[in-house]
Amino acid sequence: MPTSVTFLSGSVSTQEEAQAIIKEILDNVSNAEDIWKKLKLVYKEAKSLAMPFGETVEDILREKGFTKKWGGEEIIDVPKVAKLTGLSPGIFRTNMWKSDCVVDIALVISMAIGLKLSPIMTNRLLQSAGLAFRLDNPEHIAYIFLLEYCRNMSIPECNKILDGLGIRKTRQLGSHQRGKNGEYEGYKKDDN
Repeated sequence: MPTSVTFLSGSVSTQEEAQAIIKEILDNVSNAEDIWKKLKLVYKEAKSLAMPFGETVEDILREKGFTKKWGGEEIIDVPKVAKLTGLSPGIFRTNMWKSDCVVDIALVISMAIGLKLSPIMTNRLLQSAGLAFRLDNPEHIAYIFLLEYCRNMSIPECNKILDGLGIRKTRQLGSHQRGKNGEYEGYKKDDN
């Protein structure tokens, strides 16, 4: 019985074409570079459907007007965004652009709350980071509660709620700093 597969339009359009690519991969395992080129062509439209995390964040920040003029260019207002989200400016300057950037759900929720993102924008961020809520995870349920009922609160106010729900400090919103002997010092309010 043939399997039903949905393909991106304009790329591989039939099960037979996909099988031909699979056969070529298996027959030419030693030529990985050419195979990767073909796979990139197969999924060439995927980038427009799901941009990498850094590009998605930049797109959202531009849509919401978190930009400023600098040297004749329109750039992201990193200090403003960092202050609103409680996240380190380094996240917005370099980290989110790295191909090996690890994005966790607390970071995405920090952005969603701090930037007052709509549920649709928040979902867009989660998807671009490859994340989803798990309803069997108390931490995720707490984040959902914040998104549904506390979107207009500040990061420190949300962290008080998370603290009251027993969410450990390192899983709360914003950037955190380590104190002496690696002890947690709490929410980092300022980069100064």
